[in-house]
Amino acid sequence: VLKDGYAKDKNSVYYEGVKLSYYDDDKKKDVPLNSSSSDSFEVLKDGYAKDKYSAYYKGEILSYSYFHNDKYKNIPLKNVSVDSFEVLKNGYAKDKNNVYLGRYQVFYDDFNGNNNNKVSPKNFVILKYGYTKNNEYVFSNGYNTEWDPKSFRIIDKDCILDKNSFQLTIRNDNYYKKYAYDNYDYKTFDRINKTHYFKDKNNVYYKGKILPNIDSSSFKIMYGNFAGSFLKDAFNIYYKYDANYHDNNELKRVTDDVKNFKPYYYIENGSTYKWLSCYYRDSNNVYYICNGSVKKLNTSPKNFELINSSYAKNDKNIYSGWEILNCDYKTFKVRKESFLNPGDAEDKNYYYKYGEIIQKK
Repeated sequence: VLKDGYAKDKNSVYYEGVKLSYYDDDKKKDVPLNSSSSDSFEVLKDGYAKDKYSAYYKGEILSYSYFHNDKYKNIPLKNVSVDSFEVLKNGYAKDKNNVYLGRYQVFYDDFNGNNNNKVSPKNFVILKYGYTKNNEYVFSNGYNTEWDPKSFRIIDKDCILDKNSFQLTIRNDNYYKKYAYDNYDYKTFDRINKTHYFKDKNNVYYKGKILPNIDSSSFKIMYGNFAGSFLKDAFNIYYKYDANYHDNNELKRVTDDVKNFKPYYYIENGSTYKWLSCYYRDSNNVYYICNGSVKKLNTSPKNFELINSSYAKNDKNIYSGWEILNCDYKTFKVRKESFLNPGDAEDKNYYYKYGEIIQKK
């Protein structure tokens, strides 16, 4: 017994108990490896092995497929250089002549109808996530692509690029899409915190669009709320509604008071956890920002506070969302101080649910 499923005796070599053989194209039948193969047989790694005649992958001789008598036969390759044969990683191997993936030689399509061009092992390197490349092509899982090998970069498993375009795979929607930009610097282009936001030295991008008038050198993602993202640069705070991963939602400028912009948090009774609300403030204004809407309230942040996650107040009015609630200010109260029922409230005259009158007392 050798290793990785291989074994041998003085006459034969076995893989997982089955005697190794190959299809002899001259004899038109399967023939076993001979005793001289057994003497020189050597197990390498990752399923590869070799003898003085050829190399093998998981018990199969390196070969090309041959369709004979309604069956595929594996015809041994005749130009395997045993002396220079080396195992790479991710299932690949190479010698001075060829590149192999598993038991098959790797070929490429020149996009002119010829798909039988062998991949040169010169400068062939293994990248990440199934990508490889040499001086001529970038390959994905053994198939050549149209990516430029000199400028090809992998940012992460969902984002790859070259000097001409980048490809973003949006796994939530189970699709991928290529984007191209007119003013695109691939050397400095990078993804921000594994989001759909990107930037280079010139611009900030959201999926396939440049976000205009944003300073890329100071750009940051602040936090998100109800499918929206709060963004900032050195000059402004922005809000972008991201629901359902739509590309076309408008980027909205909120304020230029970058230093003092912050959210109002709601703390449920008996809890220390702070819930992010839809209310925000800067030095002079209060904003209600939710589901794509940015509303400036007619109140000062100095006397504005949350009642719970659905209602807020200043010294004169009760607010439900951005609207002033037509209620009795002095007797208004939340009926159930619970995160699961934040919209239930009452005053001396009515019962309310999320700002709507539901019953008269």
